[in-house]
Amino acid sequence: MTVLPGIKFRYILFFLLILFTFCDGYAQNWTSPQVRTFTTEEVGEAGQSWCALQDHRSLLYFGIRDGVLEFDGSSWRKIVFSEGATCYSLGLHPEGQIYTGSENEIGYLAPDKRGEMEYISLLDSLPENLRHWRDRIIDVTALADRILFLGDKFLLTYRKAQSTLIPSEDFYFSGLKLGDRYFVVDGRQGMLEYQDGQLAQVAGAEEVRSHVMIPYGREKGLVFSIANGPLVFDPSSNSENRFSQLDSTDLAFFLENEIVSAVSLKKGEFAVGTIKNGLAIFSRSGKLLLHLTRMDGLGSDDIYDLHQDVNGNIWLSTGAGISVVVPSGDIPGGVASAHADSTQVDEDDESVFRAIIRKVESTIDDSVLFGGAFYRQVYGATTLEQSEQQNLIFEYDYNAFRFTYSANFTEGNEPPEFQVFLDGSDRGWSSWSERTTREYTNLYWGKFTFHVRARNSQGTISEEATYSFRITPPWWETWWWYTAQIGLLFSLLAASVFFNRFKKSIAISTYLTSIFVLVVFEYIDVSIEPVIGIYSKGIAFFEVLMTLATGLILSPAQNWIRKLIRYLAGITDDHVEKRTADKLEKRIEQAEREMEKEGEESEES
Repeated sequence: MTVLPGIKFRYILFFLLILFTFCDGYAQNWTSPQVRTFTTEEVGEAGQSWCALQDHRSLLYFGIRDGVLEFDGSSWRKIVFSEGATCYSLGLHPEGQIYTGSENEIGYLAPDKRGEMEYISLLDSLPENLRHWRDRIIDVTALADRILFLGDKFLLTYRKAQSTLIPSEDFYFSGLKLGDRYFVVDGRQGMLEYQDGQLAQVAGAEEVRSHVMIPYGREKGLVFSIANGPLVFDPSSNSENRFSQLDSTDLAFFLENEIVSAVSLKKGEFAVGTIKNGLAIFSRSGKLLLHLTRMDGLGSDDIYDLHQDVNGNIWLSTGAGISVVVPSGDIPGGVASAHADSTQVDEDDESVFRAIIRKVESTIDDSVLFGGAFYRQVYGATTLEQSEQQNLIFEYDYNAFRFTYSANFTEGNEPPEFQVFLDGSDRGWSSWSERTTREYTNLYWGKFTFHVRARNSQGTISEEATYSFRITPPWWETWWWYTAQIGLLFSLLAASVFFNRFKKSIAISTYLTSIFVLVVFEYIDVSIEPVIGIYSKGIAFFEVLMTLATGLILSPAQNWIRKLIRYLAGITDDHVEKRTADKLEKRIEQAEREMEKEGEESEES
């Protein structure tokens, strides 16, 4: 009886030990990840990538030799920088704007009038004395009121006319944003904090030297010390306790390898990129979970930057292209949604499966009408919804378009399927297809909204993407022309009433009334004809039946309307009978005269 509690306690202790080990080592499934490296043929560019970032629209961006690569889940686009500057760093503003740091150059990405992303240099917006610096920007961070560009030799705080330049006494190694605070490591002074336009010494951090720092939870940082390996940095503690050694069982990995990049992962783990030794993923406590190299499919063993999307895929900027590591074991056909600060651990974050309209073109002249980015103002931040100024209006004969679309996330190796629907033309959704383009020709005039949605291999249907536009009618289909026609018809009716007042003009009145009725019913017939075509679905037999039925209905209606108009015009049956009798009497008189004439001619002969 007294032995059982001890046995139960040992079982419970063993169970808890297994549970904690599982939670620490397998918060995310890294036991059998899939690795994919995008080829030069897929990307359209060769060579190394320096940095990676995902925007709030779920698109991925990678810094390369002379610009940025944009990836939407299925296709790649290149945004070229001025003077071929290499992009070394990317930063996302909370409002959605992407800022870039290059060699001797800073700028941002923004949509032009057509919605195509362009590179905009910020050098000319700096004060004159700050435009001629020479440095490589290694980190870009957005604070509440300014953008921080960290270079090897200085920290540029950008706020147009209020921009400042803070030089280093040696070299700046790295930067770290924690909430609304920003820290840098200086080669001579150790760790500094940006405060009120200046860099202030962090007490107790004079000896810290680190090329890589990342968030470690919401309020702490993980500093990869060159001399001591990973240190947990707590800025809220006193100077003696701000840094503590991460009790890692694999400390040797950090000391033996050159760590040049790192990222905090969604479930609390972190990943590091090395020079010459690939990628390593560790649990929150520092236990090595996964080590991948070029032999495992990476583009290179030199990993310059890491970025994790919300679905947990890790994107690598390597010395030989772009790679992705997928923890679930499924290669993504696309990418997942992002939030404003993707480097922060956010366990409440959920993935978003969204269809994306990437381009709208005219097939008449092959011009690009929409380049894939919505905005509130030109060269401003991108948005998820179309603004009124992007709702384009076209002439009636400019009515043939091509829509290109993609999806930002797909589970499994199978590409997503798409359904489209053009409100104003189609009667419903199309069938599912892997096609990523749809063309429409000879569209009628009116308002249109193109809808597209995606479905992944698991059967999940995405959020819709929409694009609206309008086609104006020709002049003969405008309201003012219809008003003129109606005015002309009623003028005919008024003329009929007028001529009916005169005995000699009754015939004219009758003819005008007939013309009025004929024109009205001709319009009715023209209007009904397209409806017959829609409901008969192009089947000749049904079309003939519906046309006959329409004729049987309209014929008595036409006669009734004719009588009504004649009545309103004052043309009664008495008028008609009198006019008919007069005509008959005249014909009789004429016949009598002809008979008399013939009789006289006979007598003479």
